[in-house]
Amino acid sequence: MKTSFRSKVDWWIIAILAVCVLPPIYFNITDFDLTGCIISCLCIVFLLMFIVPCRYKIVGEVLDIRCGVMHFRIKIDQIRTIRPTHNPLSSPAMSIDRLELKMKNGDVTMLSPKDKKGFIDSLKSINPEIECTK
Repeated sequence: MKTSFRSKVDWWIIAILAVCVLPPIYFNITDFDLTGCIISCLCIVFLLMFIVPCRYKIVGEVLDIRCGVMHFRIKIDQIRTIRPTHNPLSSPAMSIDRLELKMKNGDVTMLSPKDKKGFIDSLKSINPEIECTK
């Protein structure tokens, strides 16, 4: 059974990041502005710290979620429902083609595993009580 899942990545998220990041670097390079290049590169590194890597790993009976420096753990036996969503709210996901995980305590987490079916099957093999809606 697969235990590690990468986040699906929407092309338009990469495009937005590129449009925001590449022009300042280009203009600093063409103007031979070393300070501007360094500041732009530091901004890119800072941004990437919050999005790379974005993955979900099943370790024993815990779902380990990592998105850059952010790190969360969810006990799989606490997951009550999983349903598809396109909610754009902030979450550890690089796509809006997401799965919403609702916990027994009411907490909600949205993830975007590339292999949704494999991800759900892996969670259900540990907690068969998880309800999935289409």
